[in-house]
Amino acid sequence: DKAIEMHLQSINSLEKVDAPAQKKRAGLGTIYNNMAICYTRMRMFDKSIAANKKALQLFKEVGNEQMLAGAYINLSSAYMDSGDLKNAESTIDQSYALAKKNQYHIAYLYYFSNKGNIRNQQKRYPEAIAFYTEGLALAEKLGAADIVAEITIALGEAYYYSGQPEKAEAYLTKG
Repeated sequence: DKAIEMHLQSINSLEKVDAPAQKKRAGLGTIYNNMAICYTRMRMFDKSIAANKKALQLFKEVGNEQMLAGAYINLSSAYMDSGDLKNAESTIDQSYALAKKNQYHIAYLYYFSNKGNIRNQQKRYPEAIAFYTEGLALAEKLGAADIVAEITIALGEAYYYSGQPEKAEAYLTKG
């Protein structure tokens, strides 16, 4: 894929640049993080997980907890999409700990969304609804329209599968 090829070129270029080690590691972490997102979209989960782990390592080395929280979110999504809900949950919980410590509101949003998605896949609909509801309230408060739409649809689906078609319809027509 062209996007992966471009990321690999960026990694090679950045490794050759004469720059402070911390800046290089942070830049490489960002590239690996973005490459992992591409791999997840391409449903190449093993490669996504490997790239995410490399990004995590680099962000830990430079001490960038905001980027580290984002990398945990992306890794959780890759695990979830691959069906590995146990690792998805432990990873999103690590993101939440960083979000809570540093007040990263966008990481909170993804925590509630991913946690709801995990509960949805486990068919634990009341818990999914609780996570989605909390995430939706925060997304609306922050004006994150794209996440509002995403969580609204997920909430409608959770209500539908929990046997509450009226509530499902209300959310699905909003989303």
